[in-house]
Amino acid sequence: MNDDMILICREVCRSTGKIAVYPLLDTKPTDRNLWALQLRSRANPELTYYATLKIRWDSSKLRDDIISVLKRKSLSDKSLERLGGIASI
Repeated sequence: MNDDMILICREVCRSTGKIAVYPLLDTKPTDRNLWALQLRSRANPELTYYATLKIRWDSSKLRDDIISVLKRKSLSDKSLERLGGIASI
């Protein structure tokens, strides 16, 4: 991975079920950081991480599509496939 990629967090609040989706702007997509995020999501199942191209995130329409899909209560692999260009970490 390189600087052309951006990491995105999907966080589900345990008490309310509200879903937040936000980019991890201070986290570089390095092998070490990806490994750390995988461990963190295993320890905290309410946190899920994704990676996409930065150019896709910078496009407002694509960013809105990504946020819309990730904010769904039931997120399936098929919906991520249809969205395209995003990978679960």
